[in-house]
Amino acid sequence: MATVWVAVTVVTLCGVFALVLALGQAVAARHRAGGAADLAALAAADRALEGAEAACEAARRVAVAQGAVLVRCVV
Repeated sequence: MATVWVAVTVVTLCGVFALVLALGQAVAARHRAGGAADLAALAAADRALEGAEAACEAARRVAVAQGAVLVRCVV
């Protein structure tokens, strides 16, 4: 009977561990996406005086370098 309880406990702990890892990955991905958006916005702001096209292109380059996709750009 003790073997069954140990097996159930191990499976439960593995499940909890997997859930914690998945949540950690989701939080890390959210932070990376936010950082990429911030950097792209700063790049666009840096080039804003050169025109909207130059600003959006700078934002696109920075977003791609961060592994993100620029969905829309408004200057």
